[in-house]
Amino acid sequence: GRFARRGEGGEDELELVDPETRLFSETTSFLDKEETIERFRGKKVLMYCTGGVRCERASAYLKQKLGDEDAEVFQLAGGIQRYLETFPDGGFFEGS
Repeated sequence: GRFARRGEGGEDELELVDPETRLFSETTSFLDKEETIERFRGKKVLMYCTGGVRCERASAYLKQKLGDEDAEVFQLAGGIQRYLETFPDGGFFEGS
């Protein structure tokens, strides 16, 4: 699944990036790539995962890799699981 940005029409400048990882060790390998770091540099990044633990660790790791304390890297607290508990109708999440 993914989050959809629902606005007032027009093109949203939103890039969805799926690192295609299942384990945190695979996530760090993805984040260690220079092209990944350059892709995220200077942008707002929102990470989400099933339970939130991997993304909490990954967002801290990405901030460290970017080397910028002011980097705008966020994670969905509690992951998709807590989000769907809070918004049973799915909110902005599309998928399963």
